[in-house]
Amino acid sequence: RLLSKMVDLDERAVLAVLRRGLAAQLLVAEGPPSTDRQAFCFRHALTRDAVLGNLLPPERVEVLRRALRAVEEAHPGFPGAWCERAVDLAEAAGDVGCAARLLLLSGRRALAQGALATAEEALERGRGLAGCAPGLAVEIDETLTEVLAFAAKSDRAIEVGHRLLCQLEAQPGPSPVRRAAAHVSLARAVIPSGNWPVVLGQLERARRLAEDCGDVSLLASIDAIGAHVAVGEARLDDAHALARGALDVAERAGLPEVACEALEVIGRCARLWDLDEAERSFEQAYRIAQLHGLTLWRIRALHELALLDMLIRLRPDRLREARDLAYKAGALATAADLDLHVATVLAFRFAAMPGLVAARRCADSARRLHLGLLLPMALLRQAECHAIAGDRDQMEEAVTEALLHGRGDSNVAAGVWGQCRGLHSLLEDNPARALGHFDRAMDLVRDEPGSLPWIFRGLWLVVHAFEDRDAEATQAEFEASAVMARPIHRGFLGYARAVTLGRRGQPDAAGLSFAAGEAEMAVGGGGGPGQLARRMVAEAAMGDGWGTPEPWLHEAATFFDHSGHARLGSRSRALLRTAGLPVPRRRRMTTDLPAGLASLGITRREAEVLALVADRLGNAEIASRLFVSPRTVHKHMQHLMAKTGLHQRRQLAAWAASAGDG
Repeated sequence: RLLSKMVDLDERAVLAVLRRGLAAQLLVAEGPPSTDRQAFCFRHALTRDAVLGNLLPPERVEVLRRALRAVEEAHPGFPGAWCERAVDLAEAAGDVGCAARLLLLSGRRALAQGALATAEEALERGRGLAGCAPGLAVEIDETLTEVLAFAAKSDRAIEVGHRLLCQLEAQPGPSPVRRAAAHVSLARAVIPSGNWPVVLGQLERARRLAEDCGDVSLLASIDAIGAHVAVGEARLDDAHALARGALDVAERAGLPEVACEALEVIGRCARLWDLDEAERSFEQAYRIAQLHGLTLWRIRALHELALLDMLIRLRPDRLREARDLAYKAGALATAADLDLHVATVLAFRFAAMPGLVAARRCADSARRLHLGLLLPMALLRQAECHAIAGDRDQMEEAVTEALLHGRGDSNVAAGVWGQCRGLHSLLEDNPARALGHFDRAMDLVRDEPGSLPWIFRGLWLVVHAFEDRDAEATQAEFEASAVMARPIHRGFLGYARAVTLGRRGQPDAAGLSFAAGEAEMAVGGGGGPGQLARRMVAEAAMGDGWGTPEPWLHEAATFFDHSGHARLGSRSRALLRTAGLPVPRRRRMTTDLPAGLASLGITRREAEVLALVADRLGNAEIASRLFVSPRTVHKHMQHLMAKTGLHQRRQLAAWAASAGDG
């Protein structure tokens, strides 16, 4: 049907020629054999080139223009893949203006679908074709700046944004709304770097222009972004007020994107003191994004819900799902942030090596994208993983770099002293030294409104009780703090109170408090820090004569043997032996393996499989190398996935390569 209009022949004549082409085996039929969906193509590209080579340039241009008109008539608006085909036809016909307009259309569609990489590619290509059409170039730069800002490509976004502003100023009677929107996009582009004065400067320019023209939607968007800045500067009351005001305007004026952004900030503020309210905010943002087809905002809401899932249940499943979705869409800053949280969960489980892989991937993205807020936190997680692996030198190296990039941030400094050095001291069975580190960390976050609910804060509480140092005062302070929103911290409080009550000669009350702590820990699992706390509680209970510490110490011995912390495992068995209780046999650790692999319980044979996975060999090739069946290799792969916490072969291969380097 398209050919008929392209070559100016009726359909009968076109069909006759097609039949001859098929009989001569120059053409082939594709698609279902129906009159309206059957397609034809050349059997070989060389044949196509030969036919086109017989056309004079004017003839070829005329056929291409007819083809473009035929496609437009048959498929108005160029839906789906027809837009890309139309771009190729227009460009080949020499109509670069038409091709640029179609690429702008394609870029806007890709942005709406959340496909940032596709949108960027189309818009950059369109911008290259639109040089001779200033109005079109401005439209492309407007969308391109927005795409680059959402993709966290700050340097390029700022470059294009400044070019856009220069073009708008050069136009006669530049629209204040468009100039304000450009400043908003520039502000959004700078957010990942954490350079708040620059962000606020762009927002102030945007606000003046938006107020002059009375644009309510732009003013609401400015307030929503300003709320992000307030969170970054730990002005939580200001952040909540700005976001709530933006949400009210968005709901009245029907601005779903502004509503999603405002709800994101409201949820982030609530996450510090009320996880239920935070979850309601993020779920509302997710519903709005889904209802209006806002893919990027749906990804961001899913990111926040996954993070909340981690805070409550400390599970990485939804985090990985959200991360993979973000990478697929090209939302690289969101993906990097999710990698950080995956590393957090793996470190919590004392899975040091896979945690290190995720933290390094986050740090690499942060450096490449200039995500100034994210880099020191990724380096902190690297340091924590080194602490868990018992590598003090590597921990201090990562700590030094984290402090350098943290630029005096109290949360970074607190993480260094508590989450890295304090944890390392506990793992070396030195609670007195750990307490000094934890106290120093707490001094840094105690009066900070935007302080993070670090896991070390719960360990600080338990160590104070274990060492009998200001136990009741620290418990009162802890109970009044915002960290009590998390089940695991309520569990730590139950443990600490149990130790204190036992010391005060109240065994029944101590048992009840410990049971309450266990119930809270069961919500998300205590992980490695929970086991550290329970081991101290068990030692205190054994000394003070309350509870049933024997099974707690059995569990601790088994856990620490498996995690590669032999000193703590031995300490647990020594306590049982001193009390005349049965002592569990020490699990035979795998020999001739790196400590990181052994700490995960990986066997020698599994390590051999892992090394071949790192070389990108398939199961059949691995089976041949090891003289086993592919089915056996498959079982080893399942065990490796379970022990490393990874779900895809390519992730395991990357992790294996990193583990081999270590």
